[in-house]
Amino acid sequence: MDRNDIKMLVKKWWEIYEDESLDYINIVPLAPTTGDNKLYPLLAAALTEDGNVAHQRTAPSAA
Repeated sequence: MDRNDIKMLVKKWWEIYEDESLDYINIVPLAPTTGDNKLYPLLAAALTEDGNVAHQRTAPSAA
């Protein structure tokens, strides 16, 4: 790889990095989009109940 290849690679990386169409947009629907969605009330109830949601899980040691 010579200097020009590295320059081209860096230029392409910046083009991808600055591309706003690739930005993550977190959109959470407030209501179901279709009337056939029977799981939405269950999902909404699960997300609002503090006692039944596990916020942290333990994992076995890697050692």
